Amino acid sequence: QAQSGLSFPMGLHEYLGGLMDLTGEVGRLAIKAAARGRQAVPEVELHLECVDAIHSSARELPYLPNGLGKKMGALRSTLAKIEGALYELALLSQGLRVQAPRGEEEAGDGGEDTGESGPVSRM
Repeated sequence: QAQSGLSFPMGLHEYLGGLMDLTGEVGRLAIKAAARGRQAVPEVELHLECVDAIHSSARELPYLPNGLGKKMGALRSTLAKIEGALYELALLSQGLRVQAPRGEEEAGDGGEDTGESGPVSRM
């Protein structure tokens, strides 16, 4: 604790939990950047590197204290969303676009996002 320079106590659980929560915010920024289109690819790649570094480091730990293992699912989901955004930007750079499966757009059923993209078509 003394080496951290913090004027308040912070345990391993809080520190790791904060890092894992940070990935959600980084993911949100990545998706926001991706909405700008192909020119945002380098920025989105930096976001992916950040989230991937935290994910990889957390996986290397022998155990996650006090139930932090539950946050690994959210972390993996964030990683997949950023990877999906980069995939879609790559398709755009090839003159392709991703279409939602037929009926999904109108349904608006609020179903769970599987992270899978729809069919690809030429623009």
